[in-house]
Amino acid sequence: MYNIDLKKLAARESEKVEWKENGDDKEIVKNIVKTISAFANDLANMGGGYVVCGAKEITDEFGFQKLRYTGLSAEKLKKIEGQVLQHCRDYVCPSIAPLVQIVDNPEDEATKILVFIIHASAAAHTYRNGATVNYYVRIGRATREARNGILSQLLTSKQAILPFDRRPNPNVNENDIDTFLFRDCINAMNLSRQVIRLEDYLSDTEQIAEFVPPLLVKKPLDGGLCLRNFALFLFGKKESISRYFPDIYTVVSIYNGVSRSEPTAERFMLNGSIIEQARRAIELLSIQANNTLFDKTSKKPNQQKYPLRAIQEAVVNAIVHRDYEKYEPIRITVFRNRIEIMSPGTLHWGVDKEKFLAGKASPKWRNQSFAYLFNKLNLAQAEGQGLDTIFRTMQAEGCPDPLLEVSEDNIICILPASDRYEEEIDANINTQDNTQDNTTVSTQDNTQVSTQDTVPDNTTEDTTDNTTDNTIDNTQVSTQDNKILLLLNSSELSTNEIKKLLYLKDKINVIKNYIQPAIRAGLIEMTIPDKPNSKYQKYRLTTKGKELKNKLIN
Repeated sequence: MYNIDLKKLAARESEKVEWKENGDDKEIVKNIVKTISAFANDLANMGGGYVVCGAKEITDEFGFQKLRYTGLSAEKLKKIEGQVLQHCRDYVCPSIAPLVQIVDNPEDEATKILVFIIHASAAAHTYRNGATVNYYVRIGRATREARNGILSQLLTSKQAILPFDRRPNPNVNENDIDTFLFRDCINAMNLSRQVIRLEDYLSDTEQIAEFVPPLLVKKPLDGGLCLRNFALFLFGKKESISRYFPDIYTVVSIYNGVSRSEPTAERFMLNGSIIEQARRAIELLSIQANNTLFDKTSKKPNQQKYPLRAIQEAVVNAIVHRDYEKYEPIRITVFRNRIEIMSPGTLHWGVDKEKFLAGKASPKWRNQSFAYLFNKLNLAQAEGQGLDTIFRTMQAEGCPDPLLEVSEDNIICILPASDRYEEEIDANINTQDNTQDNTTVSTQDNTQVSTQDTVPDNTTEDTTDNTTDNTIDNTQVSTQDNKILLLLNSSELSTNEIKKLLYLKDKINVIKNYIQPAIRAGLIEMTIPDKPNSKYQKYRLTTKGKELKNKLIN
């Protein structure tokens, strides 16, 4: 007998409790049993759940959810209990026997509340509905049919099927192994032993590491040997991998600017073994990491644009932990101020999303064989430390924290360039801006001199006055100039401050599209004009800018 507290149940996560007002209708009974099987399948690792009959969720006058305990009569309670338990025996496989608890109705003494308590099961349960047989899982506060990747996660978690990396692949055998690559990897992992020949590893008995199964496995029908997926992906011939898994490749795109709208400077398609893909991708990105910036006034004169270790871990994470049942390549995109690494597939079902985004998630492996052998090859840190290493090395190098984005289709890791590199961009842009400003001023001076030479003396004064008035009245101020004018008042703002106030992420965009045009228009000026590259540089309104701002406000 369990001491069920309805108030505590109401405060629990919605993933664990399903509220039903009634249950005497046949379709409602079916839905209750589907939910019971979903709680037993326990995809979210919650330990099970509760189905409460005789209560429904409503909203109060403020729009917040609350419960109304409608209760069940003795007759209805007995009928619902009987039908649900019968369906759990007859339509669920393996059958389920949920515990039943009858609780007093806190709002009506004449009725009761019926509670089904479902524990997580070691089996994966199906529900038979006529001619169809389906698996159900709890996703958020709803019961859903498990399909595609979710079904694969469920069956894998219940060990009904092997994880993808350990799964036998009947299409490939030892002839699809790249023996030169395999030999190099065995030597790199210090696994070559005199008592075991290289050929001995190509069997269904000899393991190359203690936590990795043999490379080959016997087929159930003819007894022939075939490779497991991890053996093909790690040590397979390029043509064999491409033939059976054409989407298992990595795309590296390198842009000169800060967005994909600009022409691609370089593009690389990396295929073959995922070990070779990782090595080649890291090699290409190491050029970005080795772009060292020098500042003799800093405590750390030499600073890398990106720490190489962070790049390596991010690339390996994308390759090792991707969902290889999604037919899409890994995409690595290099911009002038960041590197974006996109890995197909969402988070492993056992990873807490909030902790993951903060870089503090507990390790869970979608492809444990990949993770273990990449570690043996010194391509990754100890298992489960990759994310922590990325955050730690970025902080140690003085770079901004990495950004992680999770969707239903992919995971993106963004490595921002160091702040010093961004300051250098500012300096280069300001230098270019000064050059343009000097050229513009020189051109304007020559034009004014030429014009004054051709204007009669008796009209010069009136023409000058009218021109000044018309310039202030009729100047067409762009949207960007408007924003700059309204931001700057008596205060002086740096580029970063302007960027934050405009809710923009890209500093280069702020300088090129907001600050530079406003300076050229004579609306704002530098606070340290003789040192445009100073890190203490700020911007303030000119007299013309103040006049235009007043006109905008008034």
